Formats: sequence, structure tokens, C-alpha cells
Amino acid sequence: MMVQTNPHAVAFLAIMASVIHPALANEWTGWTRTNLLALATSYLPNGCDPEGTTGLTSCYETYVPGVPYMVKHTNIPPGATPTSSSTYTNRDWDIKMVTILLPPDAVPRSEIDGWYWFRSTTTRPPSTSDLWWIDHTLTAPASCPTRFEFTTSHLLRYWGDRLPSEFLDEYMLPKATVFPVYTTTPSYRGAYPSPVREIHVKPTDLPPTRNGGLPLYGDAGLFISDLKSFNQSYITHCHLPGEPRPCSYTYAGKCSKIEPWKIIVAAVIPSIFLLGFVESFFWFRRLMLGKSCLRLGTVCWNLIFIFLVFFTAIEDKRSPEHQADFREQWKKMSLMTKIKLWGQFGFRHRYPVEWLGERKPTGRVTESIEMTRGGGNGGAGRGGQRVEDDDIPPAYPGPPA
Repeated sequence: MMVQTNPHAVAFLAIMASVIHPALANEWTGWTRTNLLALATSYLPNGCDPEGTTGLTSCYETYVPGVPYMVKHTNIPPGATPTSSSTYTNRDWDIKMVTILLPPDAVPRSEIDGWYWFRSTTTRPPSTSDLWWIDHTLTAPASCPTRFEFTTSHLLRYWGDRLPSEFLDEYMLPKATVFPVYTTTPSYRGAYPSPVREIHVKPTDLPPTRNGGLPLYGDAGLFISDLKSFNQSYITHCHLPGEPRPCSYTYAGKCSKIEPWKIIVAAVIPSIFLLGFVESFFWFRRLMLGKSCLRLGTVCWNLIFIFLVFFTAIEDKRSPEHQADFREQWKKMSLMTKIKLWGQFGFRHRYPVEWLGERKPTGRVTESIEMTRGGGNGGAGRGGQRVEDDDIPPAYPGPPA
């Protein structure tokens, strides 16, 4: 694994960008290749030298019908008429492969590439096969304690439509990473070990597709979908399959998987709830002093329990004369008395009549006003004068038993 500094926000987008890489569209002009094949009526065994330069004279000819041999060039000899021609067009990339077949013995055997290996009577040495892979790299987000890269590979032949070996050797091989040849173990009796050469390329090494996105004629889309799921399940959580999930967050030097916002919520809500008791006592004190106040609910509790708003009442203030008496009464109370009264009246709508007298309805509550109209007795009555029922609060009876 290699330490990188790629930001998490573009971790997987970088993968998709590397797959599509539209910037190469201006450089890519397509690829076309012509192969010339020729049929031969006969061949010589491996090691046979018909000209006698090596001293081997046991050469015989054997007819091999319908076997095409690769011509070392693409020049059709004068007078030779091609037997057939075919064109392979890749459906995902702008790649064409034209194959022209010449009649038997249309070109000298010296111009045929490897003709003597076909159907040889001697043991043919094993040829090295190329195994092409396309690599995809996932980068851990910057929030991980240790940032790393994870590379996974997919067989190139399943990535999209078939790519000709000539195209791979000519266009892709110069960009590829070639690993040393290794020999595979035969999987069945009688088979020979086969040398294999692994070749790895990146998504950016491939030319742009015709549609500008992922190849349509392969399992590239399925692979990218699985890769995205793998990235979300493991890489973004800073670990690989089979490895323990690392510490996501650290608080006071201790590891935790709890996100910070959850801790903040868990700390703030109880704090506001407890602060509501302080506020409740604040409102109760104002009640006992004859000032306007909230009953039952508080601002803090209303923020947490919205429905409590419908049960919160507003108590109007009493007259200045009453407030002066209530203030003296509050000063004479002991702390324990105040706390007991708070527990008795601070969390309900009940009014402390035995301490404050009858509730004085003012403000939002309709006042009980006795009005007398003037008339008779020569206007001796108090017409238009408002008479208020202003009871004197009872004297402080001392702490409740």
C-alpha cells in the first residue's frame, strides 16, 4: 500500500474519470490494421533446411489444406488475386482489423512468418501467452488515520468488445507494465507447462470509447458497480476485507466510532433540559413576586418538546402595591420553603392562592371590573368610575407544615 493525499470527496470520482478520460478524445483518431494471410500447399518439418545449409536433408513435403500462414508484409504480389477479405470492427472503440487471404503459394515461403511450425512432426516449444489486466486503484479518504491505496485488477478481454492482439502489441504494450514470465502448472494429465506473461494497463491507457463512457459490450459497467460498492463498504471506512475497522474518531485520546454530531446532540439536549429547571425556578420566583411569568413550560423545554408550547401559560403581573408586599414576603421565606413551593406550584397551572391571594386577572385575561353608572340623586352616584376588586394578600403564614 502506498500513502497518498487524495481528498475523500473525489476518491471514487477519480476512478470514473480515469475510466472515461474524455481528454484523450482529441488525441485518439482510431486504429486500423491490415493483415495478409496466405495458404500453403505443403510445409517442411521443424528444423528441415530444403537448401541444405544446415546439413539436414531428410525433408519431405506434406499437404496441409486450408491452413493460413501469416505473411511478414502487407504487399499483395503482382498477379495474385485475394481469395477473400474480412473486416473486424470493434463495437466499443474505433478499431478495425482487415484480413486479406491469398491463394496457396502466392508468396514465397521465406515471406511467411513461422510457417514451419504448423502441424510439425517434431515437438513444438511452448509459446508464451499474454494475460492482459486492467488495474483500478481506490484511494482511502483523507479522514482515515492512515491513507492508503488499494488496487484491484480485471481481465481486459472481459472489459469490453474484443481487442485484436495486434492492437494490444502496437498501441497498448508501450504503455503497459510487463511482469516476468512465469510457468503455469498443467491442470490435467498429459498437458505441458505453459509460460505466461502478465501485462497490466490502466484505464487511462485505453483509447476513448465511441460513446465517450464505459464500454457497452463487456462487463465494465458491472465491474465498476461492484467496485463502487466495495469502495463504500471498505475503503471509505479506512480498512480492507478481513482487516479490523480502524478508529474513526478520537475523543480524549480514546477511539470511538460515534460521529461528532451525535455526541453534540447527546450533550446539548440534556444540557438544555437541565437548564430548563433553572429557568423554571426563575419563572416561579417572578410568580411569587407578582411579575409576569411563564407557567408549567419554559423556553428551554419548549425547544426540546415542541408540543409543550400548547400547555405553557402566561401569568400576568399584579399591581405595584401587591408586588411590594410579595417582595417582602419572598425575602422572609427560607430557601427550603422556596424550593418546596417551587415543587408544588412551579410545574402546574395551579395558582398559589394561600400565598398570593386570588389571581388578579389583568393583561390577556379579561379584568373583572365593577362599573357603576351615574344617575339619580342629582348625579351623586359615581358614574363612569371603575372600581377594582383589589384584595390585600394574606400575611406570610410561615413555612408550610
